[in-house]
Amino acid sequence: MYFLVKKLKRIVVAVFLLTGYVHSFDVKVLLARYKMQEVAPSKIELICPDGFVLSYNSKFALGSQFPHRRLIISHTDDVVKINGKVLSEKILHIFPKLSHVVELQLKSQVSYWFEAYDIQVQRRMLELKDMFEEMLLLDTPLSENHKNQLIISAQSIFQMYLAYIQDTYKDLESHQKLLDTYSNEFLDLKFLKRFAEALENKHVTLEYRKILLKNKKKMYDFFSEQLSNTLQDLLCEFLYALPRKIIQHMVQDKIAMIEYDTCKYQGSFIIFHDKKQLLLINGIDINDYLLSVVRHEGYPGWSIEMNKIVAITCRTYLVHQVLQSQRVDREYHIENKNNHQTYKGYHDCSKIRQAVEETKNMILGYNGRPACTMYDVCCGGVIPAAIEDSDLKRTPYLARTYQCTFCKNHKAYSWSLDFSSEEVLTRLKREFLKLDKISDINVYKKDKAGLVKKVIIISGTQRIILTEKKFKSFFPEMKSYCCDIKKIHRRFFIEGKGFGHHRGLCQWGAYHLVKNQHWNFAEVLQFYYPGTNIMKLNY
Repeated sequence: MYFLVKKLKRIVVAVFLLTGYVHSFDVKVLLARYKMQEVAPSKIELICPDGFVLSYNSKFALGSQFPHRRLIISHTDDVVKINGKVLSEKILHIFPKLSHVVELQLKSQVSYWFEAYDIQVQRRMLELKDMFEEMLLLDTPLSENHKNQLIISAQSIFQMYLAYIQDTYKDLESHQKLLDTYSNEFLDLKFLKRFAEALENKHVTLEYRKILLKNKKKMYDFFSEQLSNTLQDLLCEFLYALPRKIIQHMVQDKIAMIEYDTCKYQGSFIIFHDKKQLLLINGIDINDYLLSVVRHEGYPGWSIEMNKIVAITCRTYLVHQVLQSQRVDREYHIENKNNHQTYKGYHDCSKIRQAVEETKNMILGYNGRPACTMYDVCCGGVIPAAIEDSDLKRTPYLARTYQCTFCKNHKAYSWSLDFSSEEVLTRLKREFLKLDKISDINVYKKDKAGLVKKVIIISGTQRIILTEKKFKSFFPEMKSYCCDIKKIHRRFFIEGKGFGHHRGLCQWGAYHLVKNQHWNFAEVLQFYYPGTNIMKLNY
């Protein structure tokens, strides 16, 4: 890792290199987890109007074409089936199939380029003239030297085409290195085999070989035609197999998305399974992921500046989770849950898009590393440094020593729940079957911040002590652990403050600072994550 730090007014901007960890098309979001040994088989339904491409290659949409709009994934007895066919590999990548119209657009672009740049292409092929003659004289399969020359020639022609499309579509300039790497890998995967097959299909007889050796022009024309045809076909196939985000820049029609559980998702889907579980993962561009997360972790009516705060916070949390996933070697980077971040697929809100683009690659760092930027709806005035949590020693930027009162006008700053004795007994009897009455419920232990650590339930002479998490499992309506419990007559009242875990960004406090105090995003983030710096992610 290398870091470049320089002062910019009141904040510090740094470059954080994440090479090998994240790239634009490699955010893996866990959408669902299924147990493999369930009694009844579970079924996952994916919908895509133009069908699917099923691939064992993580980068390219290369594999079997599935033209139907519905794909059913089922599992039972340790077996996963795709539309009734057993899936033998642990990992399968599912891409949306391109429409026939899009494929024709891409193919016509390639044909146009080969015509427009024919002189440059022929000049490159002319360098192979001596090699073509050697191939005829040796009458043997391609030697290593021939293979190397062919690969270099093919790569140079691919590079010429990539330079053309990057010049034509300015949005692709940022993907130059990615496209170069993908094209080389694609050629290594496909080119030599395809060119050899093209020659074999011509059934060149001994007599015709002699004619070619005598007529140098005819020999060159023969081989260059086979090579040109092979490269045109491969360029089309290369484009069809690219990440859909790149293709989106090259065609006017929108690329079809995959629908799952009523939401539409860009990118690809990944099926991972072993003997214990089946994971459904969405592989998505980091910025497209953030567009969705900022929309669902914030509020649609917020200003651009407020959405910038949410965008940087969510992006930083994502990067932290990506690095965590690398350390523990898990199959996904982040979960689509409240304990991570809520992600519900595609939307196109221009205000949120602007906030994500204007803060592109900005994250919060602490000591040169991405911070764990936890956040909640409303902190309720709790001072995080007083919370009994050993993790705060590792994340001192979450141990804010001063109070936020800017969220005090929000409805979640203070809240109350009201339950009858009968309702409380019914809930607790789900686990404590022998309970026949609830005499009282009290907070048994709190930390210095006022967060409940243990709760005691009194039933006659019986005493049951529950942790705060266990107690909340019976009363999920609780918005936080900063609360008190009272019994009045035959009713129980849980009265609390805040909505969340009281660490990091208080969203409605930040909203007040932006709207009424006119703070900018950097000032707000410094207030809620003291000691952090704004850094730039370079992947």
